[in-house]
Amino acid sequence: MEIRQKTNPVRGPYRSSYDIDDLQRAFMAVKDNQMSIRKSALYFNVPKTTLIDRLHGRISIDTVKPGPDPLFTLDQESLLASHIQTMGEVGFGYTRQETINLASDYAFTLGLRPREKPLTDRWLYKFLDRWPKLMVKNQGALI
Repeated sequence: MEIRQKTNPVRGPYRSSYDIDDLQRAFMAVKDNQMSIRKSALYFNVPKTTLIDRLHGRISIDTVKPGPDPLFTLDQESLLASHIQTMGEVGFGYTRQETINLASDYAFTLGLRPREKPLTDRWLYKFLDRWPKLMVKNQGALI
């Protein structure tokens, strides 16, 4: 009896090479009845299922990255980021843990998260990815 090994098919990148502008143009072409979904997806090089999800309202047209939405809205995160940056500029930068504690308290105050579930390092690093102007400086403080 011969044992065969499974071969894994070669897969491409998770996300094809389209940008948000291509997605929006494809979305508008279908909404304005200029093209069908299939034709628009091919023309603008956007995955058909991605376009369908946007058209049916399952995912917002403004969503670019896969996965769940951030905890805070863009305005709330902007306020938090500007506060952290201002404190760093005047010499009172927050450490990583202080930043997590500040954001956890903010989330609790807004009713987004219970006090018993503080934010994690993972949240902090994703937050820093979204706000590249914030960076870790001397003695581990964020500026």
